[in-house]
Amino acid sequence: MIEIDLGNLDPASNVAPDEFSKLPIPQRFMLFAEAHRQSALDVCKRALEHLGERTWPNCAVVRFHQAHSIECVLKAGLWFAFGKPSWDRKDGHDLEVLLAQFEEHFALVAERIRGLGYMRLSLKHRYATPSGDRLSDASIAHRYPVGGSGGEWQTMEPFEPECTFEELFELGEVMGELEELMAKATTTESPHAP
Repeated sequence: MIEIDLGNLDPASNVAPDEFSKLPIPQRFMLFAEAHRQSALDVCKRALEHLGERTWPNCAVVRFHQAHSIECVLKAGLWFAFGKPSWDRKDGHDLEVLLAQFEEHFALVAERIRGLGYMRLSLKHRYATPSGDRLSDASIAHRYPVGGSGGEWQTMEPFEPECTFEELFELGEVMGELEELMAKATTTESPHAP
């Protein structure tokens, strides 16, 4: 078990949610996207440095953070474009649906996102649920060790930390491109029309 000494923690370094809530919503989504991307990079780096870290739980956590980072990027752009959520509750985690909406406003960035290895995997495969009765998004299959009924996920892809590490860096570049587009649109037009 890892022990953490909180005695030396500077209270001034604590993050206050009320300060975060003052930021524009698209910016909050981008900050969450970056936090998820950094989390995936950290675990991926450990897997690159130590063979013992190349476990399925670590792989699944990397894939989950990778998927959620992409989801937050898409939602940042969509919120920026519409000034409100453009997705419904049912499709809020469906990267394919979100990407299609995003593409209408940020075509070049969407093309880069679509080219990321994770997105090619996610859009190519919908994972069969353990009971086999319906399909689930790839990111859902990486959140839990088994399906809701306790069955095994099917058609899981192997984890390649080298490729994933590169994809995560590319995702960071894509995020920078989107932030530039949103900043440029904000200074030249209304804040909701990129």
